Amino acid sequence: MHVLRGHRHAVRALAYAPGDPLTLASAGDDRTVRLWDLGPAQRSVVLSSHQDGLVALAFAPDGSLATGGRSGSLAVWDVPELRQRTTYALQGPAIALAFSPDSGSILAALRSQHFAGEAPRLVRWPHRAEDRPAPLPWPDDVESAVFGPDGILAVAGQHRTVETWGVGGSRSLSLWCASRVRCLAFSPGGHALAIGHGRTIACHDLPSLGRRLLYKGHRSDVLAVAFAPDGLGLLSGGADRTVRLWDLATGRERAAWDWQIGRVQAVAFSPDGMTAAAGGEKSAVVVWDVDEG
Repeated sequence: MHVLRGHRHAVRALAYAPGDPLTLASAGDDRTVRLWDLGPAQRSVVLSSHQDGLVALAFAPDGSLATGGRSGSLAVWDVPELRQRTTYALQGPAIALAFSPDSGSILAALRSQHFAGEAPRLVRWPHRAEDRPAPLPWPDDVESAVFGPDGILAVAGQHRTVETWGVGGSRSLSLWCASRVRCLAFSPGGHALAIGHGRTIACHDLPSLGRRLLYKGHRSDVLAVAFAPDGLGLLSGGADRTVRLWDLATGRERAAWDWQIGRVQAVAFSPDGMTAAAGGEKSAVVVWDVDEG
């Protein structure tokens, strides 16, 4: 287990670069995005500094990195060259960012409660100055949003609702949950959707959204979920300060860790599934070998 230190406040988001288990991006309340080299040197570089604090980040399939700030600043970066490619001003916090699998679009989800009549927006990528973000007909305040491998978009709201949307932007299925939904994740093959609500993770089959299994063990709200690349395991982080690994087929808890990083707000599997990362409110990022714990 390795503790990566550099952020000065809570870590809000984590993502591995596509196909690269040694490059990890993290975003924190210290207003910075850090790129970590997880090789022997374990160095990091500050890629960006949003003046308004960071909320979300996401890698595109081509390796570009999008970062979103609290006041609506959205930036896209060329990671190998550590160069900012473009910026865009949204009318509200980019609560959730997700690239479509074909790198055709980036989702920027806004907390509409702060902007009367302002719906969440879907920003096309590559973005042109004349493009206007398309409104997503979503009546709720967005909590989380993820694209599945086949381009289906899942959106969760603060009012216990999850909906899926087709590639063309048409509403597909709707699901009401028993408590506030904090996080979502698609399985690698797109056959399942994990929904973290309350202390529970529910796994639903797609495309029907029929419930498959419940994963119970967290003592407080589940704040982050991530599937293993092989689709056999599920990682979760919670307000109970623990990270848990679940067997997807049986719902059995395979392992649990308390890395002493406070509330765990972000988790991620490396692309090869050998390691995982977790970020918490105490500013540290932990990376560990999944098999060894």
